[in-house]
Amino acid sequence: FQGPTSSVGVTTVAKALKAWDDAPVVLTGNIVQRMAGSDDKYMFRDGTGQIVVDIDHELFWGKTVTPANTVRISGDVDKDMFDPTKIDVKFLEVLK
Repeated sequence: FQGPTSSVGVTTVAKALKAWDDAPVVLTGNIVQRMAGSDDKYMFRDGTGQIVVDIDHELFWGKTVTPANTVRISGDVDKDMFDPTKIDVKFLEVLK
């Protein structure tokens, strides 16, 4: 497809923390650490805050990502009643 793409309203961690469940997000920042005891949960940080992101290992295939890398992730806000808000990541792109 060649043409315009509609924008996603949730583009920062601060907005994601206030967004509704299943809201689409596109965030740019850094994956700063893997969460203890988990193979697919990481802490993601941008200039507005930090949030847990759920990234299936398949999205890393062929990609080396360190806390120094800037990445763009897209996915959905995941709000559970008794758990902190997190992002269910569908796409991971290493920018630099």
